[in-house]
This record gives sequence, structure tokens and C-alpha cells, in this order.
Amino acid sequence: MKQRIKVNQTTALEALLVFWLSLASVPAFASPATHCGLDDDLKLFLQNYMKGAHEAPRRTTKVSIADVQLKGIKRKEIIVYVSDSEGYYCRSGGCEMVVLETSAASYKVLGDIDLVRRPIRVLSTWTNGHPDLGVWVQGGGIQPGYEAKLKFDGKTYPDNPTGAPAERLKMASGKVVIKIGDDGVLLYP
Repeated sequence: MKQRIKVNQTTALEALLVFWLSLASVPAFASPATHCGLDDDLKLFLQNYMKGAHEAPRRTTKVSIADVQLKGIKRKEIIVYVSDSEGYYCRSGGCEMVVLETSAASYKVLGDIDLVRRPIRVLSTWTNGHPDLGVWVQGGGIQPGYEAKLKFDGKTYPDNPTGAPAERLKMASGKVVIKIGDDGVLLYP
């Protein structure tokens, strides 16, 4: 019994080591992902979207935001990690992540993903004109944790990183765009 526990701990440590080593890799982006602020237009869009997708605004809702310049076009993809202290957007398996694309006058939702933990990475691989995303998955019965790869299928990103079509990553280059400990800013005044 002791030997089995030791093997499981070793496997978890190896997985964590591979994940952290992959963070040091240098990706080949069209334009690097950057942490961006919450301007008034994006704030209003997110307030309306979160109110429409959910029951009521939560005064403790925080967002962490990063953007990626899409290859060959003037639009950007915006990654929004949504958290709160009331357990509304976050559960034991993680919090919510919304992926947007800028459009002429507003934003288009490319994905609304549950059960996401930080760090969130933009990987160096792209699918259907959008970057593949790496998110940490752990908790809610998933132990040890692992990094999942989310690919854009032409219409949307997968809504859950714990099963297909999301894939477990063993090693991939990319850049962390939303770090562990990035508490974000309040979405509502």
C-alpha cells in the first residue's frame, strides 16, 4: 500500500514538473498575448453577458483579462477568467473562462468554459485561425491535476476541459497569460 501511494505521488510530481518546464518554452505567436485592462466597452459587454448567461450580477465578481492578436487579421481574441468569492462562478473544479473575439462594434463569444483553473496559457499551436489554449484542471474529483488543451473547432472552444474534445497535455510550448494569483479587477462597481 505504501509503495502504491509513493508511485502516485511521484506521478503527480512528474506531471507538475513537465507542466512547469513547458512554461519556459518560447512560443511562436503572431503577436504575443498581453495582459490588458478592462476598458469601458469590454466592461459593459461582460456585465451584460454575465447577467444574461446567469441570474444576477454578483458584486464580488472579478475578471482577469488577456488578449491575443489573431494571425493576419486586425481582430483580437480576449481571454477572460471570471471568479468570485460567493461560489457562483467558481466551484470545486474551478472557475469560468470566457473567450471573446473583437468584432466591428462589439465582441463575439467564442467559448464559455467551466472548471478552469489558472494558469491559463496561449499555446504556440493554432487551430482554425485561433490559438490553442492550455488550462489547468484539478479538483471536483480530479486528482492529480493536469493541463488540458482547448482547440477552436471553427465555431467555439470546448465548454469543459475535463473531457473530449479537450485533450490532456504532456508538454507544449506557450505563454502564461493569466497567472496563478492574478486576482483580477471587480466587474461591477
